[in-house]
Amino acid sequence: AENAKIAQQKAALAANSAKDGLAKAGSGLGGIGALAMSPVKLAQFAGLFMLGFILISLSLSFLPLLPINPAKFALLFALGSLTMLGSVAFLRGPQAFFAIALQREKLPFSVCYGVGLLGTFWATLIARSYLFTGIFAFLQAVGLLYFLASFV
Repeated sequence: AENAKIAQQKAALAANSAKDGLAKAGSGLGGIGALAMSPVKLAQFAGLFMLGFILISLSLSFLPLLPINPAKFALLFALGSLTMLGSVAFLRGPQAFFAIALQREKLPFSVCYGVGLLGTFWATLIARSYLFTGIFAFLQAVGLLYFLASFV
């Protein structure tokens, strides 16, 4: 009788673990399924993402002018990266995006991106330093690339 209770408890524990695993997998599939059901939302995401890509591409054309006028590069780069991340937030939903961005394993990259973004604005608009603009833009790019790789 005691062995039967232990076996029943282990079976219930295994069933709960399997149920939790399926729920997590289902939530991931639900997001993919939502994309398949809403082509309009996917098209809006693609449009925002491409706008961000175009802004970043334009900013790279001003990279040789960084010592002369860092504002053109930095502002286009910052707006492009914000637009790209905004497209991911639009696709996932703002609450889900921020919940994912604030997860423990992603927090260092979230901080890296935030410091890079704010630092880029500071270095460009206030300090007017091409060296700091380059450093903060690099931090921003690292954070952006990590986010895009982890969300896609």
